[in-house]
Amino acid sequence: MQNEKRYFASANTEKGFVSYFDEIYGGLDRLYIIKGGPGTGKSSLIRNIADGAERKGYTIEYFYCSSDPLSLDGIIIEELNCGIIDGTLPHSYEPRYPGVRDVIINLGDNWNSEKLRMYTNEICEITDTKKILYNNVYNYLSAAGRVENELTVCNGRCLLKEKMNMAVQRLGRIWKRGKGYKRSIRPIESISHAGRIVYGTYNSLAENKFAVKDRYGIGCIFMDMLIDLAKEKGLMTVYSPSVLDPSAIKAIYFPEVKSSFVICDDDSVDVRQINMDRFIDLDALRKNKQKNRFARRCLNSLYEGVQKGFDDIFALHSELEKYYTESMDFSENMKIAEEIKKELFGA
Repeated sequence: MQNEKRYFASANTEKGFVSYFDEIYGGLDRLYIIKGGPGTGKSSLIRNIADGAERKGYTIEYFYCSSDPLSLDGIIIEELNCGIIDGTLPHSYEPRYPGVRDVIINLGDNWNSEKLRMYTNEICEITDTKKILYNNVYNYLSAAGRVENELTVCNGRCLLKEKMNMAVQRLGRIWKRGKGYKRSIRPIESISHAGRIVYGTYNSLAENKFAVKDRYGIGCIFMDMLIDLAKEKGLMTVYSPSVLDPSAIKAIYFPEVKSSFVICDDDSVDVRQINMDRFIDLDALRKNKQKNRFARRCLNSLYEGVQKGFDDIFALHSELEKYYTESMDFSENMKIAEEIKKELFGA
């Protein structure tokens, strides 16, 4: 678990729910799309196949649910260029090449519809309430996004841009040229009932690890400069968008030079620190002192609202899962998993 390549394939953002499924899974040679309700065993089925692939020695990328980081939403088996994903709402994924590249697996075939209908009122009420709570959470996230954007713009006026650019160029002097700039997305950050999570995957892959310490919201500008440098050097680039603002970058990994950069607002251990305070005109920043303090108080309150909303959603989702779990024939799920494993790697 600790050495897994762990990512997310979607995010709860200031713009609502954002899916990266097309960017992540769209180029695969084969894709199994699992359909079914909550608690029908989608995550367990995907984990079963992943465990079988690991026993065969394949390299796996794991993609977890952005609303519940304990739930596995998908995997990619790298050597086979193949994926298995949860394709139900909210990250609904429809087959692009059905029957050719894409295979639909419907776990709804394995539930007792008559038993489920006994709980029609309860299921409908919980589902509708969850939708309302998600809307409330997205309103809080939208407000938080506007506050953080204002901080970036305001503090960005205090930026010593040339000094920052020179620091980026110094980093790149020791990097060899790559085989050509190519950018792929692998999100490592989420906001959910478990709080804000940032997976350490990039750092686990890198030999040169950098923590971009950012108290004033200007780290995204530093990341953009790194992207420009990668284009100049022709480096393959793996990046993670900010969970709040998908247009901003939270983290970058350059495989060819084995270097990672992750924005943080605390002191990370076992990594080199790049403090964004170095690139701030402190005299100009003092004029923003009161605004920064007020914004931080606002953000703390907004994120408390987000956390409470996700806690309520998670409780309802757990209740909803029980109705489906009680109505499922999980032995049929096991048969499906074995069939997929046999198709993929003969076991």
